[in-house]
Amino acid sequence: MTLHFPLSLFLAGLLFPVMAISQVARVPVPPPPPFVARFLSQDEASIVAVRILGARSNVVTREPKGFAFETDGFRDGRLCPLEGARDLRCGSFAFSPSRVFVFGQVLSGAISGHLGQNLLVRVEMLSDEATVAFGTLHGVLVFSGPTVDPGDHPAFAWYPGRDAHALSVDLLDVDRDGTLDVIYTYSQRLPGGRRVVARDVWTFVGLKAEKLISSGEKLSGVGTSTFDGVPLHEDGPDMAVRGQFRFEPMVPGKPLAGVFERARLAGMGSGWDLRLIADLGDGWREVLAGTGPQENEDSETAAESSCHPADVPVDADVGVRRRLLDIETACRAVLIAFSDARTPPWRAPLRLWVSLGLSAVGLPMAALSLRERVANDIAAISPRAWLVAAILSVSAALPADCALADALGPGSAARRWDALDAFQVLWPLTQPVNWMLRLLWILESWLMPN
Repeated sequence: MTLHFPLSLFLAGLLFPVMAISQVARVPVPPPPPFVARFLSQDEASIVAVRILGARSNVVTREPKGFAFETDGFRDGRLCPLEGARDLRCGSFAFSPSRVFVFGQVLSGAISGHLGQNLLVRVEMLSDEATVAFGTLHGVLVFSGPTVDPGDHPAFAWYPGRDAHALSVDLLDVDRDGTLDVIYTYSQRLPGGRRVVARDVWTFVGLKAEKLISSGEKLSGVGTSTFDGVPLHEDGPDMAVRGQFRFEPMVPGKPLAGVFERARLAGMGSGWDLRLIADLGDGWREVLAGTGPQENEDSETAAESSCHPADVPVDADVGVRRRLLDIETACRAVLIAFSDARTPPWRAPLRLWVSLGLSAVGLPMAALSLRERVANDIAAISPRAWLVAAILSVSAALPADCALADALGPGSAARRWDALDAFQVLWPLTQPVNWMLRLLWILESWLMPN
């Protein structure tokens, strides 16, 4: 008895903290305070470009989106701009910017901690000396305070890229830990005339930059650049992709679920894909995925594995299971609607009905891909059916353009017009305008060669 009694006290002492921690863990973390947006002053932008990034610059130009600094190397002996950031060193990576652009629109909020007040600044650097694959360096700086401090070493989420551009940034508490996560969107050009738009989620708890959710990684070599992932938007010679990456609450107090869906626009070969990622208590993972029509050789096996939700924890909330069932049902409906490579005309109303159901359940990209497929099927019947097909194609092009505009931001009208080439039914309308624009561009290059 004398041996067991102290042992029982010892075990109770071990179990009590565990029970206390589990009880505390059930208490929901309060949401972070709302963030605020403001515009940088030129002096603050100069501190970012010169003191933090180390650029040697005497020429500053204020532009609508921010401040452009023409540079000729570094003001100190560094090899790259990373030396001014927290926990980063250049090592063998050398990058000497010829132009540093500091975006004027900045965000301030609780990024490093629940009670933090951090300033987030977007930067974009162009180098005339670096190889094509690493010609651009861009990303976001997170300062330890609400202002640009010359003595600060901000955290830096950075990317090298091939003709890459920082597009937009947003703050959202994705993992429900009481701090704001950074949703960063950027674009880059790939070989072969392709351009991709990607969206990642970063966390900066304790001012440590870590990628929480990645849409893919960029693989670069000398003069080349490839994107090994799933871009949000994609434009190329033979196909375009329009996507939407949003977060929705599935359980109160739990991390948000990421719904990532895309429409692949390729005429009668149009398709879709869907991914649902969530942290249901066992880490971030893909909970449900679907795609169609299949493009690989083992299409039957891939179709059988599509739209099957992964196992969820036994104690998962009923709301989670209900939402998964709703998305699974919608996913299977669009999978069946895309099942036939050549669809008879009488199936068009059925596909349109499925498209309406997809929009109602919150899958707009899958819905527009289905409408675009119907438009191409109808256009192939007879030239007399072109007007009906064009109306359906316009109904798909409008939400696709809204999704692209949301990612590219203001001033993207020209690139969005080029993106309409993906809608083949609309070619009788878009191609004459494209030819006219190309003619004007040629005339302008002749008249004003410099």
